[in-house]
Amino acid sequence: MYSSRTVTALLTILTATSIAAQGDTLMSTRTAHVDSLLVPSSELEERPSFPGGEAALMRYLATEAQYPDSAVDAGISGKVYMQFVVEKDGSIGGVMVKKGVHPSLDAEAVRLVKSMPIWTPGRMDGQPVRVQFIIPIGFELQ
Repeated sequence: MYSSRTVTALLTILTATSIAAQGDTLMSTRTAHVDSLLVPSSELEERPSFPGGEAALMRYLATEAQYPDSAVDAGISGKVYMQFVVEKDGSIGGVMVKKGVHPSLDAEAVRLVKSMPIWTPGRMDGQPVRVQFIIPIGFELQ
């Protein structure tokens, strides 16, 4: 189903739009909910981090991605914007395509995000919190 070729695109991580929530409900893309107070996500004490940092995340995406044969054959490329939540335990949840390119590229981006290892969770007031990210994953034929 997938080509043995890896994605040759630059897999770019933009500054993540994030939110954190102490409870189960995510409040908005700009605020965090802690003890019934809305706090800007920029006030997180510690942002979630991929093991090894952003450079390691980019390497992970570049080495694990496989360009689907159907997209190669059709000459399809572009950026898939993925939304996901780094949970309080560092696991990845709430994975969804925010803006897709093509079903095969979208499916590969979902697979990549769902297969990410455990992150270090974000913290606010010393407690782990849920943080939402939106990242672009670029697929480019060369």
